Amino acid sequence: LPIMSSIAVATFVKTIGRTPVKTRLAKTIGQTAAEEFYTLAVDLVEQVLEQASEQSAEQEFRLVPYWAVAEPNALDFWDSFDAIPQGKGELGDRLHTVYSSCLEKHDGVLLIGSDCVTMTAEHLLNAGKALLSRGMEYVLGPAHDGGFYLFGGNKPISQDTWNEVTYSSTNTADQLLRALSATGTCHKLEPLSDVDMIGDLQQLKKSLKAGELKLPAGGDKLAGWLDQQADL
Repeated sequence: LPIMSSIAVATFVKTIGRTPVKTRLAKTIGQTAAEEFYTLAVDLVEQVLEQASEQSAEQEFRLVPYWAVAEPNALDFWDSFDAIPQGKGELGDRLHTVYSSCLEKHDGVLLIGSDCVTMTAEHLLNAGKALLSRGMEYVLGPAHDGGFYLFGGNKPISQDTWNEVTYSSTNTADQLLRALSATGTCHKLEPLSDVDMIGDLQQLKKSLKAGELKLPAGGDKLAGWLDQQADL
């Protein structure tokens, strides 16, 4: 039998109680509510990763989930998948650390956050397939705010390249694509929204109510929590 290709999926997480989470959101809805949202979002992403991992077994490759943990002393807390440290430094440095350590063991790497709650197993499977298709080195899931909810690649990327991008900017995704354009071709997924501010949460609640969006399988708890938030 041929050896099946494997794609790592590393989800960047922080540990409640060790590092403040969703700080921009917490300024408007309070720390407790921000932590509740974060916990529900992480639980949903975990279910999506489990679904994608199971479904990938029917494809030509395996998706292997990891938690990329901000705090080196909290790896034991994240035990549902293998936990790896994000390393030190700015976001560019940490993206480089996680991406390159995963690429040593796998044929490709997908990096995601824990706050894009409309991302489905299908998005991850499509991203994995893109990285295994000929002539495609990168895959990007653009976020509506100009950032990205997913980035993947199948070849090394220098630390300098990661660091020449301004993160949390209205053109972060474009900057990353420009920085990589000389080294390969990128497949784009459909744009989605992640949740950084209260406006993102209000829009999510409104879109779900209007039936314009739906959460992935397993999103009932998050939908119920959103309904209970009178301030949104």
